[in-house]
Amino acid sequence: MDRAESPGGEGLTQKRFAELIGMAPTTINDWHNGQLVGQIRAFLCGLERLSEEQRTALLRHICRDCARLQDPRLAHDGRSVSALSGLVREPTGVTFITGPFDRARTFLVTAMANSAGGKIRACGLDAHRPDTFVPVTGVFYLRRSCSAAELQALLRRLWPLLAAAEAQLVIFNGIWNRVPEIRTKIPELAKRHNVLIADDFGNAVPRLRDWAEMNASLIRVQWLDEQGGRLGVRVLGHARKLISEIPNK
Repeated sequence: MDRAESPGGEGLTQKRFAELIGMAPTTINDWHNGQLVGQIRAFLCGLERLSEEQRTALLRHICRDCARLQDPRLAHDGRSVSALSGLVREPTGVTFITGPFDRARTFLVTAMANSAGGKIRACGLDAHRPDTFVPVTGVFYLRRSCSAAELQALLRRLWPLLAAAEAQLVIFNGIWNRVPEIRTKIPELAKRHNVLIADDFGNAVPRLRDWAEMNASLIRVQWLDEQGGRLGVRVLGHARKLISEIPNK
């Protein structure tokens, strides 16, 4: 966990670990120092008796997919990963993530946020249930389907918290099309935060020249193989010197 979640030379604190998995710090302290330590060790002893193949199969069955930029589905193109890593560390601006597949867009925006590093906190609103993937710490996920009116009311209640948040990264996934009023609020938010917006924009993909007053980028993502295989990423930005592109195959 230290190597996965902490910058080089730093360790994962119990408080940060609690934030990552959504538990109270007192609970984590009990895990480390209470009677549960023995139960955890006993469970691991049970795993030792499985073959490596069986252990891997079991962990894949019980663990959700944790998207990161270092994932083989993205890491096959180091130039794209470098561009995405730079984008997610920008202090301000807006990045639009588009593409024909919802799963690909969700994977990419989640991978960017999960790879931002412990010092870059995130918040935002995602219209997906994180049943099959590890959610981004600090982002609010919908636990049930809701109408556009319900989502609009929810966003209105959350907006003052998002606007005042200390988090550098703000994510909106599946919100742009369902709550059009958000579009007029993004420019002001992007002056103080790094905003990632993922959605199916269809033929109405935002034009970067309309966002010329701020650091704006556009990412196009799609599957290069069958869904779940390699992802092709194309990063464009009027304020970017680095442009990465993988041609369609």
